[in-house]
Amino acid sequence: MIKGMAIKEIRFKDGYCILKGETVLIHWPDPRTNPTQVEVLHKDRCIKTRAVAGLGWIGRACSEAYLGKAVMDSVCETPNGNTVEPDGVDSEGAPSWLMIHGLI
Repeated sequence: MIKGMAIKEIRFKDGYCILKGETVLIHWPDPRTNPTQVEVLHKDRCIKTRAVAGLGWIGRACSEAYLGKAVMDSVCETPNGNTVEPDGVDSEGAPSWLMIHGLI
């Protein structure tokens, strides 16, 4: 699980809003078989979204250059900054960036 603060206001079609600076928790229900999908926990809501989008809400992203390098390397980082195998998940339940982007 990753804890972060929204870097901008996020509005949803149903009128719900996460304000800039509010805390959210990002959780992968099944990081090994579905690493591209997360649950974003905010107050009493559980918002299911793409991992890249949810992580972007708290300012976590990786560059295309990093992804290209990681494809050729034998290790990869997770959004937590932990080093794992390209198809790995860290001890906090976050998959590698390659898995999040659907490249593995």
